[in-house]
This record gives sequence, structure tokens and C-alpha cells, in this order.
Amino acid sequence: MLNRNRHAYPSLEDPIVLSDIKKRRRRILIVSNLFPPHVLGGAEVVARRQALGLAASGCDVVVFAGRIAENADARGRLDREDDEGMVVWRTSVTSFEANDNFRNDRVAEHFRAILNSEQPDLVHFHNMAGLGMHLIPLARRRGIPVVVTLHDLWGVCYRGTKLRDDGSICGNTEECGTHCSASIRPHDLAHPVPMRLRRDYVTWCLGHASALVSPSVSLADAYVQAGAARRERTFVISNGIDLRPFREMKRVPSAATRFLCVAYMGEHKGIPDLIEAAKRLAGDVSLKERWSLTIAGDGHLLEDVRRQIAELGLSETVQCLGRVPRDRIIELMSASDVIVLPSRWPENEPVSLLEAMAAGMAQLATDVGGIGALIEPGKTGTLVPPSAPDRLAEAMQAYIDAPERAREEGQRNVARREGYAEEAAVARLLDVYEDVLANPRSLPDEPVVLCAGGAPGSEIVDAVQSLHQTEDEVGAGRRVRLLWHDWLPADAWADAAAFWNWSEDIEFAAALQAIRWGLPIIVSAECKPLAMVGQMFGGVRAVESVADVRGLLASVAVDPAALPRAWNSRGAADMLAAIAPQASFHIPCPDIWP
Repeated sequence: MLNRNRHAYPSLEDPIVLSDIKKRRRRILIVSNLFPPHVLGGAEVVARRQALGLAASGCDVVVFAGRIAENADARGRLDREDDEGMVVWRTSVTSFEANDNFRNDRVAEHFRAILNSEQPDLVHFHNMAGLGMHLIPLARRRGIPVVVTLHDLWGVCYRGTKLRDDGSICGNTEECGTHCSASIRPHDLAHPVPMRLRRDYVTWCLGHASALVSPSVSLADAYVQAGAARRERTFVISNGIDLRPFREMKRVPSAATRFLCVAYMGEHKGIPDLIEAAKRLAGDVSLKERWSLTIAGDGHLLEDVRRQIAELGLSETVQCLGRVPRDRIIELMSASDVIVLPSRWPENEPVSLLEAMAAGMAQLATDVGGIGALIEPGKTGTLVPPSAPDRLAEAMQAYIDAPERAREEGQRNVARREGYAEEAAVARLLDVYEDVLANPRSLPDEPVVLCAGGAPGSEIVDAVQSLHQTEDEVGAGRRVRLLWHDWLPADAWADAAAFWNWSEDIEFAAALQAIRWGLPIIVSAECKPLAMVGQMFGGVRAVESVADVRGLLASVAVDPAALPRAWNSRGAADMLAAIAPQASFHIPCPDIWP
């Protein structure tokens, strides 16, 4: 039963009993950009374990997942696989770059085919980078309830980390252009567009979700504060872990304190800070042979880390194993005392910390994101500031100087691990499923302005980048969503509040479509053809300055009906069609061959 009053986010009372679940068999489509065995990252493991748990509970489960495209021939394939009785449909992910990873038309075609053939009752999305966020409205606009599990910050930060170029944590996700990148250029556009269009598109797509699931309050807060989630539709539910291998684990004792780090070998995981901390410990001769550090994981810093270990003379104490299989990680945990996670970025619910808890290890990590919710300082582990290798080294030395502390904290972790069993997470997910199936949610109501035109000048990019300030000044209380016109399905045009052609160059086909939908049009006064149409038929606002543009867009945020529409849209469309160049009516034929 759902309880919406006990906490800031909707919460769940006692989870559903599995015998009750089997009485209402549901067909669930699980969607994940990657999926085991091809990739074994934390989010992918969670997606598979939950899929298997749902199947075990009585649901019919089908998986739609990506694979990394290795050649052009693989890009058009949709393959069928079997995973312990589950059907897994595989499509190709061609780009994980921020310019393109939020949309993929070929994947959308495959997804439509799966929706048609599998006829799911509900679609549950996990990581979507590379597959594209447009799959959410694609399913939802067919009347299919959608649940999205948030695994990281990708939905509010194009980098997915909220880390700026200088390594600091971003405090305002609307200021990408000030600190990171003002524009992006998807491969299918002839010119860059302001970064806000990508951010608004991702938010618009997320707004179609019937419910969001966040494993941590910290991550849920980040999405709510960025305007990418509604608090009343967001459920905080731990991903949980498979406790079976840990319940059978036999710990291997040692006189030395053994540290273990299982993480991607990248700066955002704080690996440079860990190496610096190890260097400081190695410089204390009194600690010789009293500690060791094992690092497991792949990533772009792997070879650099191995080189540093050798150059610093740490090889006898520090091992860097690279990528290791899951069963090997469990073995390492059975023979380690303290898990170390020195992340610089706001983590969600790190799998390594959950598994270390289940393995009876002490936890040592940085106090960022959702990490603090998993560690009770002084009882189950230690929290240190991020990007502070000196504090990390001090905390590690405290465990070396008092080996019994790690054992005691590890025992307390074992005592609380059952609360993180994945069976409980699956039961709570089923509760959310039943809630959204019984109570359909409305679609996004934020006003949409469709954008078109040639390459935007720097003044337009700046205007878009600073628009949020104008929206705040007029007390809009919400944001207008600026979306590139080609990114929306045809039926979504009917819900748009306006069409903005931001350059002197006219995208005639898009402008004609906007006029036929009866949308108000915003253009530069230098855009003579559209300005002339407006003079004769109304519905066109020709603006003289960038300040005027910001004011109009902010007024739409306050009142979506603020701009007048053409009094004769058919006449306006006929006139624009008459003056449009012949090339405007050519049907594009993209090269579909490898």
C-alpha cells in the first residue's frame, strides 16, 4: 500500500506478498542501454537482477537492450537472445557522446517494433544514454505506463557527473554555458544548437514518465531541484543486491589491514586521490607491511595508475588488477577489511558499498551524493571530504592503527544487510507498478516552444543560456521548454505554445507545419518573408532585439496562451508556400547503407 504522507517523497508501506503478486500477472518490458553479459556495470547488473526478480515473482518479462555497435553492419540489426528464460532484444548503440546519446531514430524504430510485438502492460526504463530519451514519450503516448529508474545524474547533467572543468561540483545545472559547454551539435544537424535545448528535451521526455524511482534521496533531490522530476511522482527505493553469495561467504583473516577499491578508473571516482593517499601511507616506515591496497576496475586511467604504482615504488603494497569478473570481486571482498570509494562526484547508491556491507567489510568513502546515507560514521564506516587525499590517508591509517575497528564495523554491516535484499526492492517496484497502472498520470504541462532556423548567432546562444534568469525575474514559477522541431513526434506539435525561427534563414517546411497547427510564430524582424505573412494574417511576432526574444519566451512560461495566433492560418500557409523556394519541399533521403 502506498503512503504519501510519511516522508517528503511517496513511500511504501509493507511490500506486497509474492503470493499476491502472482494473482495479477503483468507483462513488463525492461529497457536498458546495456545489459549483461556484454557489460557488467552497476546499473546493468541492477537491471538484470531486477528483471530476473520480476520474472521469479510471476511477471512476464521481456528486455530491450543495447549493445555497442562494432561495425556498420551491426547498426541495423535487432537480435533476439535468451537469458535464463527471458527474451532479450538487442539493438545497436552507436554513440555515447553527449551530442547524440539522447536521441537515436534507428533505436526508436526498433523500439516501436518491440512495443507492437510484445504488447507490454508497462515499460520500465533504466540507463538510457545511447538509446535515447525519446523512447519514454514514444511509449507513454501509446497509453503505456512508464517507470524510470534513475541511476546517475545523466538526466540533469550532460556529463552525468555534475563536475565542472575545474573539478568542482556544479551548483546550478542551468549554467552549462558559463562553466562547461554552451552548445551541442548532433550528427543530424547542420549546425550547433544551444545546450539548453538538449537539457529541455531530456526534461520534457522524463516528464512523460508515470513514476520515477531513485535509489537515494540525494539523487531524487538533484532531479527535483533541476526541475526534471516531480516530487509526488518520485519514489525512493534502494536497488538492493543479491545477498546469496554473501550469506555463504567465509571471511579470510589477516594480520595486515587490507583495503579494496572497486571502481571505474577515472578522475570522477577519485582514483588520483587514492593513489596520492597510498603514496603518503607508503612514506611512513612505521606502517610497512601493515597494510595493502587492491584496486579493481577498468577505465581510461588504468595504464596511468599502473605506471604511477611502479614509479612510486608501491608495487609490493598496491595492486591494480584491471577489470575482473564478479565472482572474483566477491573473492576479493572475502579477503579484504575495508572498502574504499574516494569519489569526487555525487554518487547515487554505489553497488560496491552495498556489496561491501553485505560482505562484512568496513566502509570508507567520500561524503558526496547518496554515499552518506549508506554509512553510519563511527559505526559502519568513515566519511571523508572529496578531493582530499590527506584526509583519506588519515582515515586509512586509523584503520591500520586499530585493526579491530574494521572487524567491528564489518560485523555491524552484516547485521543490517538484510534490509538491502533485492527481493524487498522487487516487491516495492511491483507496488509502484500497480499504483501507476491503477492511476494514470497526466502528460507534461510545461509550455513548449519549437525552435528552428540556421546556425544561431552568439547573441541567440547567450539569450537562450540566460533565459532562466528572465523567467525567474518575471516570476514564471516554471520553465518554457525549448525543443528543436525535428525532435518532437507529430502529435506533440498540437501541444506546443509557439514556434521560434531564430535566424534570418527560414526552415520553410517547419514554419509551414507550425502555421498549419495554428502556432504563434516568433521571428527576427530581419526575417522578411515570415514578418510579411504576419502583417497580412497575424500570428507572427517580429522582434527587434534579443531582449525582446527573452521577454516573449518568458511570457510564454507565465502564460502559454500569451502570444496571439493567426486569424487565418490556411491563408498564411498558402502565402508562405507560394514564396518558399522549391528546395524547401524536397523529401530528405538519408544514406541508410553502411
